[in-house]
Amino acid sequence: MNKQLACIIIAALLIPLAVVAETSYLFVGNSQTDASYLSRKFEGLATAGGHDVHVDKITVPGSTLSYHSHNQDTLDLIHERNWDHVILQEHSLLPVIEYWRHELFYPAAAKLDSIITASGSHTTLFAHWARKDASGAYCVLDSCSREFDDYFDMQQEMSSAFFPLAAELDCPLVLVGDAWATALLDEPELPLWGGDNLHASPDGAYFTACLFYVALFDESPVGLTFYDDVDPAAAQHYQQLALDVTTAVGDQLPAAAVVRSLSNHPNPFNPSTEIRFEVLAPVAIELAIFDARGRRVRVLDPGTIRSPGVQRVPWDGRDHGGNALPAGIYLVKLATGAERLVSKLTLLK
Repeated sequence: MNKQLACIIIAALLIPLAVVAETSYLFVGNSQTDASYLSRKFEGLATAGGHDVHVDKITVPGSTLSYHSHNQDTLDLIHERNWDHVILQEHSLLPVIEYWRHELFYPAAAKLDSIITASGSHTTLFAHWARKDASGAYCVLDSCSREFDDYFDMQQEMSSAFFPLAAELDCPLVLVGDAWATALLDEPELPLWGGDNLHASPDGAYFTACLFYVALFDESPVGLTFYDDVDPAAAQHYQQLALDVTTAVGDQLPAAAVVRSLSNHPNPFNPSTEIRFEVLAPVAIELAIFDARGRRVRVLDPGTIRSPGVQRVPWDGRDHGGNALPAGIYLVKLATGAERLVSKLTLLK
């Protein structure tokens, strides 16, 4: 062999090849994640985009994050590897029912996050879509949501439940439901739901997979040639739509927190307690008491503009008519234009 040619070949072999590091994604949830093969669609898009990925899922119909936090199969899968993203999806009703949001959703997500973090992995929250035909109140056991006017009203409540949790856990939040709502404002006939008006259709799951692609890779999915079971022309539309609405939804995220540390003292209490919170910048505050069924029983502040500092508001355990309320669990909700804080109160007799 020519000596010069041999040197060229050896030099070429010594040049390191570009290696795309594998990233891994675990979806944890229920049938809303499982319907229409969301994880498969995300994996297909990722591969089409040139990403070396490992994607897995554990989904149990009707399950909650509380279930997964005790389910050994889920825990084993979390500990199987160092996941780049463990994507948590809650039951479709717990985020919109304040009692269960406080009692189950937030504590379970925090517990799972501690397990995920301790295993060397990272948590991502999946803020999913509301029900297409939302109307009235929804109940789980004896606790109910407020009355919803329509899908958009329920979606606003759904998404708002995730903001304080994402801030507390300091983890990424993929606003799928808000992205759906933004898209539907311009194209109300998009077939995103399946026939039950709860789970995603193949189109809805593909659109959601595109949203995860944009969020997790910070890249455009436009032009990817993986369509799965969706019409290619429709798939290409969802790719562009995911890119467009992600920017729109990002512009709607709440500004930095202006209220914090909602609590009451004493708690439990009888007959009265003092509700405390801190205001960081001048803001109008709405403060109300709800019972365990989600019914508003007392408005403590209809919207007073409060100055920065620690605020103290007394509550005498009575409803809006001045009637003494029975012993039990109550919720105090503080709302501004962009934030909602909830805390539990226990009234003793």
